[in-house]
Amino acid sequence: MGSALAAAHAAGSIALLYENHPWMNSVLVDAVLRKSADDYGTPGKDPYFGFGQINAGKAVNLVK
Repeated sequence: MGSALAAAHAAGSIALLYENHPWMNSVLVDAVLRKSADDYGTPGKDPYFGFGQINAGKAVNLVK
């Protein structure tokens, strides 16, 4: 996945978070996206995959 597609995926995921949780703020969005990412490679942040791939469904459902 290229960075242009990744940016659109991130923006859409963030929009879903704000739409479903109006009280959300940028700090919480960052934490939710990191916690709900599909982690590839070594566990945690790594140089190739970073924190992993955004999982929008998991992110929206993670917050109650």
